[in-house]
Formats: sequence, structure tokens, C-alpha cells
Amino acid sequence: MELSHVHLGYYRNDNDIEAVGFFEDDELVFYFDDSDDKGLFKENQQRHELFGIVIFKACDYEEAEGKFNEWVRCIWVPDAGQRPDPNTNQGDYKMNSTQNERINQITSSTLIVGVDIAKFKHVARVQDYRGVEFGRPITFENNREGFAMFVSWFRKIATEQGFQDTVVGMEPTGHFWLNLAHFLREQRVTCTVVNPLHVKKSKELDELECKFEELEARLDELLGQIPQVKQLLAIKGIGRDSIAGFLAEIGDIEHYRHPKQIIKLAGLNLKENTSGKHKGQTKITKRGRKRLRALLFRVMMPLVAKNRAFKALHEHYTKRPDNPLKKMQSLIALCGKLVRILFGVLKKGHRYSEEKMLQDIPRFTEVSWGSLNSCFFIKDERK
Repeated sequence: MELSHVHLGYYRNDNDIEAVGFFEDDELVFYFDDSDDKGLFKENQQRHELFGIVIFKACDYEEAEGKFNEWVRCIWVPDAGQRPDPNTNQGDYKMNSTQNERINQITSSTLIVGVDIAKFKHVARVQDYRGVEFGRPITFENNREGFAMFVSWFRKIATEQGFQDTVVGMEPTGHFWLNLAHFLREQRVTCTVVNPLHVKKSKELDELECKFEELEARLDELLGQIPQVKQLLAIKGIGRDSIAGFLAEIGDIEHYRHPKQIIKLAGLNLKENTSGKHKGQTKITKRGRKRLRALLFRVMMPLVAKNRAFKALHEHYTKRPDNPLKKMQSLIALCGKLVRILFGVLKKGHRYSEEKMLQDIPRFTEVSWGSLNSCFFIKDERK
């Protein structure tokens, strides 16, 4: 990959000197902030008319690095009152505070200003630490007049809202952010750059959140068209997403004549491993749609914890004196029971009755876990 630009930096305490270089006519042209240059490289330097940024040229990276290091040795670090030590490792000052310390710099009295950097015009918006925005976003030119308007804008908001501190954050897009950063430093405004990868991920999360909101609205609309959904939502432990997932996996309920078909589709039907005189264990087949099977199992966990009838059945299956089931076997049996309930409500129009399930528990004392075929419904008398 061909080198397109170079970024050199020297960091000490809370101060930094950095230069960005770009290839122009096979030469590296470096731009960096204009502190007292002590007449260094006057023959190769020129000053930027607007911001006084020092510019020098070098034929290759090694020459540019040497000039940069010599320039650092001959200047004062802004506001530090001392000359930087050229032998100090630059990496020691790139991260001179812990993550918690950086987070604690943002308080309830801090106004956060975010700037979207572009070549000609920047866009900024302000918010507090909770994400509450103030005013409308502002667009300003990438020049001194635009920067002055930008600073006046967020300082006015800070005064009106009672903020004591202000932090301006921006993504280091190319070299277009440098002019604004130097202007903010002149104005004694705290300025920081944001990792472009973090900005990208944040945008993706925001877009994903919007898509989820649209999907949820569409989901509510579709479920509202099914009359029996309200009755299913009345069952404690069953939510909207569970019903939607169940219907998405099985499709049209009218295509099924018996709940055993759905149980088999989920791979919850039993199989016995036998050969000749050998009689093996009885297990579920795990064939069919594993997502449907996983959905039923996930729904069953809160049901046995919160739903009175399912909790009682689970306790009955695992503690009955005749052929008690293991906890996992009981949950699988209850998944089949849940399929029968959903089928009865959606297909047959039955009304779910928790009391009926509790009344019929004694009838299970003589029934093995592989033959739970009873269904507890009350026929809706309104039909």
C-alpha cells in the first residue's frame, strides 16, 4: 500500500505538538502548530496566512522526522513553561490518564459539543452528559469567521443553560480538523479528537436502533390483526416477542391439524434407541427447526418461574412419587404442553384457563412423561 500521509506527534503532560504531512510533487509537506520556532529551517518554512501554521518540506520520511524532532527541541510546549525532553518516549503521553479519569472529566456541568468535520463546512451540535440536546445544529465555514461564530454560538448556550465547562470533540478527518483545533486552542477551549472507529460504531448503533423501532411498530401492527393474540398476552410469562417468534417459525396455523405436528416440527417428539433385546434411552429427536425448539425452551424458563400453573406442573413432574422427571425432562414436557395451549387458542379458539390446569394436576400421577396428551382448555362459550 503506497504511503499517502504521515502523522508525527510529541506528547508531554496535557500538551501536544503534532504535525500532519502529505505528499506534494514527490515531497512531504508538513503542517504543524506555530509556536516559537526560534528561526529553525527558515529557508524551508512558510507561514499559513490565516492561522500562522508552520510549513516545511522534506524529501522523505526520515528527513521529515529529523526536522520535526529538531523543531521540537527548539520550541516551548504551549502553557507548560518548560522545554520538552527529546529523549522522552512519545507513547508515554498519548494515554496519560486512565479510562475512568477521562470519563470523570465529563460532569453534569459540562457542555459537550460534537463537530462533524468536512472540507468546506462543519456541522456542530451540543448536548449534556445525558444526551439531552440544546438548540439546533449549526453549520459554519472552515475559516476564522466561521470558527468565531461557532465559539460564540456554543458559549451563548453554555451561559444560558448554566454550564461551567465545555468540551469540543471531533473526528480527525484528514487534515481538515487542524485549523479548527488550533483556533479552539487559541480561545482556551478544551478540544479532543474521537476515534473514527468509535464514531462509525456509534452511527451504526443509532441506525440499528431506528430500524428496531420501525420493526417493533410493524410487529405490533401485524399482531394486532390476529384476534387471539390479546388472550395469549394475558398469560403471565408470555410476551409479544415470544408470540411473534412462534408464528414466524410455524407459519400459518391453519396448515396444522394437530399440535403433535408442531411438536415434531420443533424436534420435541421422542425416540427410543432400541435394537433387538437392547433397550436404550428415550430422548427427543432434535429434528426440525432448532430455532423453534430454542424459542419454546426460552419461553418456558420464565413460565415455570412466574406462571402459577406451569410452576405447579413443573413441581409435580419433578417431585411426584411415581416416575419423577428430571428438571430438563420436565421443561421439555412443558414445552409440548405450551404448544398445545398455543394451538388450542390460535386454531380452535379455546380460552386458556389456569385454574383448570391446577385442578387436573392429580390426574398426572399415573401418566409417564412421554405420554402427556391432555389439553387444558375451556371452550369459549361466546362462540
